[in-house]
Parts: sequence; structure tokens; C-alpha cells
Amino acid sequence: MSEDPKMIIRPNNLRAKISDGNTTDAGFSVDPDAVARAEKFVEETGLDYRAVALDDLEEMKSYFESLNQTESPLFPLALPKIHQIAHDLGGQAGAFGYHFLTEIAQSLSNFTRTLTTANAKQIAIIKVHMDVLQMAIAKDIKLHESAQSDELKQNLALAITRFS
Repeated sequence: MSEDPKMIIRPNNLRAKISDGNTTDAGFSVDPDAVARAEKFVEETGLDYRAVALDDLEEMKSYFESLNQTESPLFPLALPKIHQIAHDLGGQAGAFGYHFLTEIAQSLSNFTRTLTTANAKQIAIIKVHMDVLQMAIAKDIKLHESAQSDELKQNLALAITRFS
């Protein structure tokens, strides 16, 4: 008669071989010097990010303007490009300390994700998002929990409710 099968659990020695004692909750090792260099880079280039964000917003505006111009060569690309730019802006802004921009850009990205066409109300909601992004960049609003950001978020929510 055969014995019941037994499970053999082998120790995972790989983590011990690569760990330097700075293991995160996610289980991977973090080099403190690399983190310090990355933080220094972000701090030094943070002012340049506003210019990048403004350029992205200008590109978004050019696509936005074509939403009402069906003859424009940009028209078929408008919604996917607005979504892409908002998605990229939302992904990048937080790395440079612009957490409020991230929040608004992600909201716009989520709103435009599934749009294939846009009616007047949807276009108005896109425009309000873009206006809030413009204001946040102009006023250098970084925190998503400040008096200025709270006011802009309330106005955005009000506009979305109004146009929905």
C-alpha cells in the first residue's frame, strides 16, 4: 500500500541572497542611495515640470478645439488624444509633487476613457477639467488637500453635476 502524498515545502533562499536589509512591505529591496538620488532629481527638475505640463495642456487644447470641427483632420483623434494626454499628465505630475494635477488629470482621463463621441454636455465637462488644470498650473497648486484645491474641486464637481 502506498503512502499518502506529502507536500514538500522548500525554503525560498533567493530573497535572502538579494536583500540588503532594506526590504519593503512588497518584498523587494530598496537602495536608499537610489531613492535619495531620485528624490533629488525630482526636486531639481520640479520647476521644469510646470513647463512640460503647460505644453501638454496646450496640445490638449488643440485637440479639444477640433471636437466641434468635424472637418478638422484632428477630429477623429481628438478624444483618444485628450484621454492619452490626461492619462500621461496624471501619471507624471505626482512624481514632481503636483498631486492635485494628478487628481484632476486622472478624473479627465477616466471621463474620456470610453468616449468615442462627445455631445455638448460632455464637451463642457472636458473643458471644465482643462480649465481647472490650467488654473492649477498657473497658481502652482501642488497639494490635493488645500484651500485652493478644495475650491477648484468643488467647482469642478458642481460643473460636472450641472452638465451631467
